[in-house]
Amino acid sequence: MKHLLLILLITSLLFNCSKDGTKTEPVVYVIGSDNFDAAYWKNGVESIIPNSTPDITSGFVSGTDIYLAGNTLTDRLPAFWKNNNMSMLTFNGSLARIYSMSVSGSDVYIAGDQVDTGNSPIYWKNGSIVQLPFKTNSVVLGIFASGTDVYACGYDYPDAVYWKNGVETILPKTSSMSQASGIYVSGSDVYIVGNDNGAVLWKNGNETALPLTSGATYSSASCIFVIGGDVYIGGYQTITKSAATFWKNNTPTASSLINTEVNSIFVSGQDVHMAGFQTSDTGVRIPVYWKNMISTFLAPSGHSGQAVYVVVK
Repeated sequence: MKHLLLILLITSLLFNCSKDGTKTEPVVYVIGSDNFDAAYWKNGVESIIPNSTPDITSGFVSGTDIYLAGNTLTDRLPAFWKNNNMSMLTFNGSLARIYSMSVSGSDVYIAGDQVDTGNSPIYWKNGSIVQLPFKTNSVVLGIFASGTDVYACGYDYPDAVYWKNGVETILPKTSSMSQASGIYVSGSDVYIVGNDNGAVLWKNGNETALPLTSGATYSSASCIFVIGGDVYIGGYQTITKSAATFWKNNTPTASSLINTEVNSIFVSGQDVHMAGFQTSDTGVRIPVYWKNMISTFLAPSGHSGQAVYVVVK
């Protein structure tokens, strides 16, 4: 028994230490914007993306590659950046907007809509546009790539919908209008969060309303992360004013920082990481990062922006 314990201790030390014997610390990446530029933070240290835009709506970290996506500042054209290098995205119509992105292997998926006489749902795969089927005005708000399968979610007015490999499914609702904002796939289970007169979760098409903290009057869900059977959902609740909130297995925890919302959530070990923003009294957004509900303002005082993505590597 003593020999077994010794082996387990040595194995643990090997897996938690680098080759030179020092402990390997996790790296936290946050992606967003700071004033007039796209930015990312690596363990709190900011890097500005040159010649970029503050209209960053999504990001992704894959290996050592850092991706950001949004619309350019002056002409509002869809674009993405990989390691500071910008690529423009082609589209049809008068306007196209980006809301989400995902990377699987060497494939880059970026989702949103294009506008002509109405909104139509699209995503780009490695820069090539893919038109999704829809009935009325429709937008893609979330995308998740799993192997060769591509899942997307959003709305096809007035319904929350999701697509798997281009096939649209309308999600059940209890109100007159609903939308799906975030999607995560774990094994054979498809988790989708959004709004149906408040924050809801759809698991494999079955809808569950997320409970409110005592005193809250409204909620909204924007993002989701699943690990080890636990489901974490980020968003906000209205408790007099908006308060950034996460739900773990449907139990809400609200931030004490008011006028805040969550855009992205990631869980590593026992730590819950969130990225989002606070809105000032003058209506200016400020990028915020939370670790276990302890908030950190990412931009210098007086700067505007928001954080849209967080991951721990």
